[in-house]
Amino acid sequence: MALIYSEGLWWDRLDCTKVLPYMISRALGPEFGGSIGLMFFLANVCGSALFVLGLVEAILGTFGIPEGFLHPEIQFVIRLLSTLPILPSGYWWSLLYGTIIALLCLLVCLVGAHIYAKATFIIFLVVISVLIMIFISFFVVRPKSITLPSSSFFNGTGPGFPTTANYTGFKLETLLGNLYGKAEE
Repeated sequence: MALIYSEGLWWDRLDCTKVLPYMISRALGPEFGGSIGLMFFLANVCGSALFVLGLVEAILGTFGIPEGFLHPEIQFVIRLLSTLPILPSGYWWSLLYGTIIALLCLLVCLVGAHIYAKATFIIFLVVISVLIMIFISFFVVRPKSITLPSSSFFNGTGPGFPTTANYTGFKLETLLGNLYGKAEE
């Protein structure tokens, strides 16, 4: 019954985040429905803040210049390892980037739900196209050896030379080699 009711509300183009508190307020009374709705609201606020922080970390991990490395040789290595080190990093820079992203979210909310629906559809198309490209790359990219930087290069706890990994694509030999563990050897 609740599934049919919630699906009916969804097809009527009501806000899906209001369906469960509405149903609970009808079943248990407005006090329970309001308190659970308030909890859902606070969970969405905290979740949005965590999403913004995660996006800032991903952007700085890809485009950020790590702070604290002032030696020219180390800066050169960092610039080689990073994709596009163009954004300054640090606590206040992260706060600025997070504030800008949160203000963009606020702008989308103020403009209205229609632009949010269009942006969601565009994001859906981008994600689907990226997934299709990843799947196609499994078949297009030839097997090769990839040089990986050592994870302990910057803190000095291990060897500073890179290691290699082999990309084989789809091969039955690789599948069978990885399928059964060789823990006893």
